[in-house]
Parts: sequence; C-alpha cells; structure tokens
Amino acid sequence: MAKRRTRETSTPETPSTASELPTPPEPGDSADRAQQSEGPVTEAMASEPSEEDIRLRAYHRYLHRGAEHGRHVDDWVEAEQELKRNKTDA
Repeated sequence: MAKRRTRETSTPETPSTASELPTPPEPGDSADRAQQSEGPVTEAMASEPSEEDIRLRAYHRYLHRGAEHGRHVDDWVEAEQELKRNKTDA
C-alpha cells in the first residue's frame, strides 16, 4: 500500500500562530487617531452631547434627587434630552 502525501493547507499569507498576527494599535496612537479623524464632522454629530457630558449630567441628577438608586436609566435619558435641548437653544 502506498502512502498518500498530505497537502499543506496553510499559505504564507495566513498566520499559523498567534505570534504571527499583527498587533492592534494602542488607544491614542497615530493609527488610532487617524482612524478616528477620518471623514468630516457633520452638523448632526457636532450637536450631539458626548457620552462623558451625559454621564456627568445624569450623575448630577442622581445626586439632586437624593442619590436614590434604581432610576439610572431615567437619569441618563433625561440628561441626554436636556443636553440636546441646551445645544440646540445655543
């Protein structure tokens, strides 16, 4: 009985180990900043409050109502709506 030859399935372009994979860019490095800055900022994007702004306003709403737990979603939604209104009024 003759032995069959098996064919290599990996190609030079396909990494066979994890160490051969490219490393992703670190947050804040030049490749990451270039990817984030692609494309123009539209007016709609500029009028949206940032997540950090919403988070801070929601936290202030939470403190203002006595730090009562269980209404975090309400705080978030109301803070987001308030910030959007403030940006459009300005």
